[in-house]
Amino acid sequence: MNNPFDIGDQTFRNLLKKALKDCKSYMVGFAELNEIFGVTPNTKNYSEILSKAAEQKISKAISEFTNKDSKYTTNDLDSDIVVNQNIPVEVKVSSGTEWMAGEFTDRPYWHILIRRDKTDNEYNKYFVCLIKMKNEYWKSTIYRNHYGATFDKKALFKLKEEGTADLHIIFGDIVQSKKSCKFILETLNI
Repeated sequence: MNNPFDIGDQTFRNLLKKALKDCKSYMVGFAELNEIFGVTPNTKNYSEILSKAAEQKISKAISEFTNKDSKYTTNDLDSDIVVNQNIPVEVKVSSGTEWMAGEFTDRPYWHILIRRDKTDNEYNKYFVCLIKMKNEYWKSTIYRNHYGATFDKKALFKLKEEGTADLHIIFGDIVQSKKSCKFILETLNI
């Protein structure tokens, strides 16, 4: 697999599985805090928390599984993870059909796209892919009175079918269904 970490498919799967397992404790703790304080976050809140945890844990796992220096960044102007000081990696999490970025995103970087199952309180079911994004993959949503660009499952499926993108599905799959395309989530038992 061509990836920015110069590691094989199975090693990369193990790296991501470890990172998602480490994220699970964050998410379970977040859910417990919500019960204690009577807060009811929406699915977007859960995806944002999982995204921040995934950025940290994936960065740490990259350093553990490779001989590369990996830094998690907290500044929104920078990529989420920087490997060896020159390889930017973005992490995007969604429980829906699309991933979001800033409207004027100019980040043709490697992206780790995570689709979680919003009904899975155990945080075991995921679709995960690694893709070298291009600016033209992002779709503006200003017309929907929403500030941000999106990359949806239809665009991802099209790139997979055409074979024109540097795309690697790590967990799960995206397939054609009768009406559209759908994610097949993989149970990781973490």
